Amino acid sequence: MRDLKLLENQVPFFILEVLYNIAFEDNENMQSFMRLTCECVIGLGKMPQQFQKTKVLHLVDFLRTYYLPPERKAICHEDMYWDFPDGISELYESGVILKVDKNDKFLDIRFEKGVLYIPELMLGNNTESQLRNLIAFEQCHYPWESFVVDYVLFLDSLIYDRRDVQVLIN
Repeated sequence: MRDLKLLENQVPFFILEVLYNIAFEDNENMQSFMRLTCECVIGLGKMPQQFQKTKVLHLVDFLRTYYLPPERKAICHEDMYWDFPDGISELYESGVILKVDKNDKFLDIRFEKGVLYIPELMLGNNTESQLRNLIAFEQCHYPWESFVVDYVLFLDSLIYDRRDVQVLIN
């Protein structure tokens, strides 16, 4: 599955859909290719709302679309000044409450009423390559909607030393 998620191995999604439909044209009970992709790639039994209205370019675009936060606002980066604290431990010590969000959309970080909700990110052998592929794709196709890039920069700003790692683990 890892090779299918590499940017250099992408086949346009519509071609995969056409091939799937040709292969199973006689079977009326076959689900749509998009639904099958949701099931196999993400492990979802039903198709999320965002895929009912969206055309994806390929599998990497599919993954990015899935992980986008539900309420997203593009931010103009030209005039933006990022003033990050010196790590998550500084935020914690200043009274910000940290909560793990059970949401599987890792880009959906929220700050509400003094609580910072960060979805749990399970790190594995393919996490780095998947993030790198999503970043490369986003920089080429969505330079003004840089949710993955912003996510990685945000995480980088949270971790400065061992204390920060310990706060995140706890």
